[in-house]
Amino acid sequence: MRPLPPLKLTSIDGNLESVAEVLGNPKSLYDDGWMASCPAHDDRNPSLSLNIGRDRDSILVYCHAGCDRMDVFNAVRRSVAEAGLFLEIAHSKQDAS
Repeated sequence: MRPLPPLKLTSIDGNLESVAEVLGNPKSLYDDGWMASCPAHDDRNPSLSLNIGRDRDSILVYCHAGCDRMDVFNAVRRSVAEAGLFLEIAHSKQDAS
C-alpha cells in the first residue's frame, strides 16, 4: 500500500512533533520522523509514521497496521483541526495518480 498523499502544513505552531503529540503516544525516530497512534483505529501501540516531505513543507503519513489510506488521511486532518492545527491537501503529481 502506498503512503498517503502528503499533508501540507499551512499554519502550525511548532513542528512535526506537535502533530505527533496531538495524535497521541509520540515516539521520536532516528531520522527526524515520528511514530504516533493512528486516529483511524484503536491504536495502543503507535503504528502511524510521520515524516517531513522532501519539500520540507509537507507531512507524509502511513499506518503500518494497514488502515485504509483515506480513513487515515481524514482522521489525521480531523484530529489536528480539532486541536487547532491546520493542514490542507498538498497538490502534487502523486495526488493525481
